[in-house]
Amino acid sequence: MDPRPTDRERKQELIAVLTRSRENLDRRRRHVRQRLNPVLRLRTAIKKNPLPAFGLAVGGALVLTLLRRRRPLPQAPPPKRTLLRWALSLAKPTAQAWALSKAQEHFSPLHRPPPAHTP
Repeated sequence: MDPRPTDRERKQELIAVLTRSRENLDRRRRHVRQRLNPVLRLRTAIKKNPLPAFGLAVGGALVLTLLRRRRPLPQAPPPKRTLLRWALSLAKPTAQAWALSKAQEHFSPLHRPPPAHTP
């Protein structure tokens, strides 16, 4: 008998090698994808070690809370000041008109020229 395998047996061996090679590549691709994806890495880290992950989250929140600059809340002005502002805002147009008329009286010439056409 011939020590070399027949063509059919050789094809079957090559098909089996190719199948194992594809499975190996698929396994490696999933592994590389998992190592490069930060969301998957974080998810697996939390699933493997949930207590340290929770502790880190609580500690980070505590540090950020303590480092946050506290701003004082604005206080409402007293009612008297609010009433005064309201009165001044209502009087402003009248005061402007009065000041403008006084300025026109003061800076206009004493004798106005007669109109160009008198009937």
